[in-house]
Amino acid sequence: MSHGSGPDSRGASPFADLRQWSREHGVVCEVRPALALHRGLLRSTGFEVALAVVVADTRPACAACVGTFGRLRTIAQAAMALAEGRGGGAPCRLRGFDSALRFRWDRGRLVAEVQLVLDVEHEHTSFEGPDDAQLRCVHALQEELAALGVRPAHRA
Repeated sequence: MSHGSGPDSRGASPFADLRQWSREHGVVCEVRPALALHRGLLRSTGFEVALAVVVADTRPACAACVGTFGRLRTIAQAAMALAEGRGGGAPCRLRGFDSALRFRWDRGRLVAEVQLVLDVEHEHTSFEGPDDAQLRCVHALQEELAALGVRPAHRA
């Protein structure tokens, strides 16, 4: 839950439409480690925060997919700004549009989804694993995304 700075603390906020869209379209968030190969070893360098929504049109880069990605970008930018206002900590970078759809199993069927990935990075290149600033940032992003109607992903 947001601590006074997020969309829920503002009642009828400019974020109400984002919250409604997130809930109506079932936007989910998954936090996963960002990994890199360094001196022959796989190292954790931070986190990837992925927002995803299932789409009916399975043509890569279709108009609906591009529009959905734009909405996900707006949601991610709002969450980043709110998290930063709370002292989110680590630098965040939004990846660009990837025309490829992701497929996953959901209740016994294969579904297509559009995905936006946000990288939570070290301030300086590091292969020492996530630092406190990255952990604070991910926690703040998760709270702000939840306030924007985004649910945690439950992947099988």
